[in-house]
Amino acid sequence: MVRRLGVVVAVIAAFAGSTIAAGPASGASLPGGAYCAVTLPSGNVMCADSPAALTREWNSVPHTEATQFLIARLYDNSNFDTSAGYLNVYAGGDCTISTGNVDYSLSDLGTWSSRVSSFQTFGNCATRLWSGTGFAGTAYPSSGYLVNSSYVGAAFNDKARSAQFS
Repeated sequence: MVRRLGVVVAVIAAFAGSTIAAGPASGASLPGGAYCAVTLPSGNVMCADSPAALTREWNSVPHTEATQFLIARLYDNSNFDTSAGYLNVYAGGDCTISTGNVDYSLSDLGTWSSRVSSFQTFGNCATRLWSGTGFAGTAYPSSGYLVNSSYVGAAFNDKARSAQFS
């Protein structure tokens, strides 16, 4: 299901100095706040102290078509619990139906490294997390991709440092 969120797009342009690495480049840290959003492929990001504050920030700037699609949400807690924070991932469109290619990626989760406990994916996308930056180390799932995971398991909880979406 495509989720077009006109309220959540170009704020990131206003925060161009804050980035997460998209693709093979190395990343910078996220700004403070537990509730964050990143656009791909630019890696531009913004964070706030509450979901309401994040929404207010998104709504305060003009929006573009290039980053209107919510493709994933990574949660700090298991069971898609938002109380400790989340990272929304936005891109210019849905993923392709095939998981044989990587449509979008974050090579370094920045301050979201070692926080992910669960995730949901949207817009034909599925997610694969990596324990190292640059898609190195072990992967969850160990092969392929998952659309949703209510808990990444004790062996991978709070270990993700990069992510791919296909």
